[in-house]
Amino acid sequence: MCKSRASVNASPPSKRGASSARSNTSASAPSLSNIKHYLPESPHIYPLSHLLPPSSSSSPSLLTPSSTWHSVLPGTDRRITVTPRKLRRPVTPAQLQLLLSVICRSHHSSIVSLVGASVSGNYVYLVYEFVKGATLSDCLRNRLNPGFTVLSSWMSRVQIASDVAHGLDYMHHCTGTGGGQSGFVHNHISSESVIVVEPSLNARICDFGAAELCGEVELEFGFGTEEAELASSCRSGDLILGNSIGSDRGNSSSNQKVLLGLDIDESELGKKTGHSANLDDVAKVSIGGGDRDQKVVLKRSKSRGVKLEGIRGYMAPEYVASGIPMQKSDVYAFGVVLLELLSGEEALRYVFDEANEGVYSRVSVVESARGAARGGTAGVRRWMDKRLKDSYPVDVAEKMMRLALECVGDDASKRPDMGHIAVLISKLYLESKNWAEKFSLPVDFSVSMAPR
Repeated sequence: MCKSRASVNASPPSKRGASSARSNTSASAPSLSNIKHYLPESPHIYPLSHLLPPSSSSSPSLLTPSSTWHSVLPGTDRRITVTPRKLRRPVTPAQLQLLLSVICRSHHSSIVSLVGASVSGNYVYLVYEFVKGATLSDCLRNRLNPGFTVLSSWMSRVQIASDVAHGLDYMHHCTGTGGGQSGFVHNHISSESVIVVEPSLNARICDFGAAELCGEVELEFGFGTEEAELASSCRSGDLILGNSIGSDRGNSSSNQKVLLGLDIDESELGKKTGHSANLDDVAKVSIGGGDRDQKVVLKRSKSRGVKLEGIRGYMAPEYVASGIPMQKSDVYAFGVVLLELLSGEEALRYVFDEANEGVYSRVSVVESARGAARGGTAGVRRWMDKRLKDSYPVDVAEKMMRLALECVGDDASKRPDMGHIAVLISKLYLESKNWAEKFSLPVDFSVSMAPR
């Protein structure tokens, strides 16, 4: 019986079977092309002329480096958003391709995906997918009509808090270069870097990977085969190779140092700085064979001048003191955004104080929240956004405010981790959803106005 079944299966198909197979193949062809359309593409390094908006008339000199614009990739109907950022260190196409190949692997529903980049002068132009919506800052604060907001319901604000928390949790714990680094750092979290998507009112985080590509944070690369080949194939015009320790690449002790972003070797670095220096002060790549760890480390320079890349009102105290962004700095900024969602206030604003000789006084949402928390539940209710019209669960709002205040604590070591924060906000979201279902208007009855 087994033989006969095998012989039947091994026999050639009939004409009817062949025709049905061809029909199935032809029917599946459009679906395969649709699937290919949604697959992530390889990161690209574009010429700047391909990214210019139509109004610039193909003239890069008309662009303002601090502005963000929308465009369409040539030869396609794909809309993109281009964000210029100033480079903290020189970068070559090979280095840019190496970084993009790592950053563009990460995809999350709460993060705007990076498509590619372009370098021109001292600026890198980051290419992101186009997302239809408005910034969280504009949604919370309508300058033409301060009493109006599209986020007038409690559930819309909790949804945004949950989206941003899970996006940052993914960024901190599910991304990275694989070289012992726990994950990426955003370094620019604010209500301006969060897009509220139309019409669902979900939130997505912008500028993902910008801090790494601009050289604001320290990176450690655990190279795969492709990245190792890319780094090792770069020459003096791209990456400066230092002395090799060990002559045999197959030997486990072999190691190569690579200086990223500076066209000087180790001795030149010592001459220019006036003191003994090595490549570990600036950058290091360990490239070997077999199962050895292969790393790139980009460290902060030894220069005395420190230029902070952050947004006033969102910068953590330790970042202001050291200039080195960390994941706990993102936690601090997220806490400020969470306080903005609850109160509707700006992170930092100046108000005219008539009582104090008509001067302007600075008001921080963090300080106002701390003052409200000292007043208990009554203080929290007075501090909450009046446009919510007291239509929210007070106990949940108070828990979320306490969580936000933990995030903006002065001691970075005592701030919660984004994974823990995402879990807590998910619980608060479920509590809010139960509250909304309990107090929602009934919809299973009808009213007839006809005469009886």
